[in-house]
Amino acid sequence: MGSITENIHPNLAQVALDKVEGFVFERFAQDFLSVLEGRNFVPVGGVKDGGADGLYDCGDNRTYYQFTRQENHRDKIRRTVARLREFGRDIKTVYSLTSRLIPHIDKEEDLLTEELGVIIKIRDKKYIVSHMNDSTLINRSLILKRDHIVTCYRHIKIKHVTSSHDYAGPNSVTH
Repeated sequence: MGSITENIHPNLAQVALDKVEGFVFERFAQDFLSVLEGRNFVPVGGVKDGGADGLYDCGDNRTYYQFTRQENHRDKIRRTVARLREFGRDIKTVYSLTSRLIPHIDKEEDLLTEELGVIIKIRDKKYIVSHMNDSTLINRSLILKRDHIVTCYRHIKIKHVTSSHDYAGPNSVTH
């Protein structure tokens, strides 16, 4: 597989994000945001987490994070906001990080922000792929720590997928 510090080809990450399971994605997302957001990002989450998978603690302006692989991002965000409120959390902003591609993110954010009365920010697969090589720590999380992603990465690398014209999409990978 080569050096730990090698960059991950965006096509390989896209396939891994298409195939990763929920709890594995949540653990990856916590590592990913811990590196990108720094020391104010606090990973939480798990079962019975009160709706929060992470939080950004900056004084009295607390931001909550929700990680998901679910197809219906709107319903997931609605349920998350409801759960955060039910748990008694004072919500100002919710970031939703998803392994899926969300078209027209700005329109989705506006629609949900208006509906829920909370600032909603969505970061999708494009965001993850565009930042995955920002740090060797993110690379390690993607390549070494997550068994499912490692399996996808090795399988595709063996097939020598090295450029976008070699990649026909997630359904082109056989298992």
